Amino acid sequence: MPLEPWQFVIPEKPGTFWRIGSRFMIIGTGIISRIYLNWANHFQGHNLDILYNAVEKRPPERPLITVGNHISCFDPMLWGTLKMKGLGHPHKTRWCPIASDITCTKKWHVYFFSLGQGIPVVRGDGVYQHPMDVCIDKLHKGHWVHFFPEGKVNMNKEFMRLKWGVGRAIAESRVLPLVIPFWHLGMDEVLANHQPYIPKFGKKITMLIGKPLDFREALQHLREEGKSPLEIRKKLTDIIQEEFVVLKAKAEALHKARFTSST
Repeated sequence: MPLEPWQFVIPEKPGTFWRIGSRFMIIGTGIISRIYLNWANHFQGHNLDILYNAVEKRPPERPLITVGNHISCFDPMLWGTLKMKGLGHPHKTRWCPIASDITCTKKWHVYFFSLGQGIPVVRGDGVYQHPMDVCIDKLHKGHWVHFFPEGKVNMNKEFMRLKWGVGRAIAESRVLPLVIPFWHLGMDEVLANHQPYIPKFGKKITMLIGKPLDFREALQHLREEGKSPLEIRKKLTDIIQEEFVVLKAKAEALHKARFTSST
């Protein structure tokens, strides 16, 4: 079911007040996330330079896609690991599809998340809904879009087929995006997925950034073979899924080692 008009307020051409409000929102939440991630808890990142270089040094026309697992509603706080100097910069701040049934139930929720560069999507409405078009338009402009391709908080941490929207975004971007996967653990300890929803302190959080994925050859072969758009987006998403399996095992070993060394 499409979004109601009041649920999608992101302007096509943002004015001065929207830009100021958005920057204020992003900087404020970025500072809070950084404090909570690094001071209130024990964050350990691996290969963070890969992410920093992609955010800060990629060419202006090169879009960036990041993909990661989703285990807690606090997962967006992971961006507190980014450097302060990039906070609020349009080219260095991620856009992200967000579930409308959670983030768009009240009007002030809509503005809060939209000013923070969240793009409301309707789960179940498919890869061709308008918000996905907006995500791809951001890529056309060289922006950064983050996807949680599991499509929801994975409370049981079970194997889930990734949603194909990210595959469509990669395939249809005018400039091939730089795609960086990551896997993280510990955020569900910071904010559990059950009541009472009270944030905790002193928890260990581990984040492993993977190597950038190059889809150039895969896309070329798929197009030369005359594959349909559905087949293409499925194959590209499958490549990400395979990388997730590898990253998951490595991240779990790194996270486990932190507990072993402290005993």
